[in-house]
Amino acid sequence: MKRSATDALVREGVAVLQRWNGQMDKDQPAPMMTELLNNQLGTMLVVSLLRPDMNQATSAKLQSQPQNSQEKTGKPGRSVVTQPVLRGAAVQVPDILPRPQILENLLRSRPAGWVAHDDWDTWLLENFSAAVQTGRKQQGTPVTKWRWGRMLQWKLEHPVGKELPLVDRFFDIGPVEMSGAGTTVKQTTGTLGPSERMVVDLGDLDKSVQNLVTGESGFVASGHYKDQWPAYYAGKSFPMQFENVDAKEVLRVKPLAP
Repeated sequence: MKRSATDALVREGVAVLQRWNGQMDKDQPAPMMTELLNNQLGTMLVVSLLRPDMNQATSAKLQSQPQNSQEKTGKPGRSVVTQPVLRGAAVQVPDILPRPQILENLLRSRPAGWVAHDDWDTWLLENFSAAVQTGRKQQGTPVTKWRWGRMLQWKLEHPVGKELPLVDRFFDIGPVEMSGAGTTVKQTTGTLGPSERMVVDLGDLDKSVQNLVTGESGFVASGHYKDQWPAYYAGKSFPMQFENVDAKEVLRVKPLAP
């Protein structure tokens, strides 16, 4: 892209972040932007440690390539993981990148010796520019039309149903766009999420709540198969009744007479 177009894209991205409320909402562009930036910063930080001689001119050769993306594979249900790739540089970037807490601490303290010329502002701006350009390649322009949910999708596949193309939709859930992230209370990534949610009130057990991803039954023909998924998706739950039980059905087991 031309410099003027790149600068405009960066300004647009900054404006989006300034208006952001911090929620990783599937319908918002800012979460996608922060995820791309986090990956870009983490990768460049590792590269700078592996290649201390690397300067900003060399880092400009980075090109971010989508991996496991719906746009690339045509298979929804996994989140996009963008991995900046060094062209013509003898360095391999490990798959494990620094935790966001480490990046935050470094950006706040800005210690010497970590980035070229100890110029953290330039380092941050150039990597932000690279991140928004990656986003442009994935979801186009304007930035305000980006959606986090297009990057983060779930498809829950039944181990048997996924092998039955004509009826798999009765077994599987999704693909569906997800809110949340790996660092939020609603912990959600392309391959990670809570298999059960439970909050126990030890002072009043009847106020405890619980939710299973696909419901209480694993039997596809059961009315309780996938019946809790809508609540799971919306972040809601169900009461765990102990003293005051509102039973829909009662099963009585009587021993045979001797």
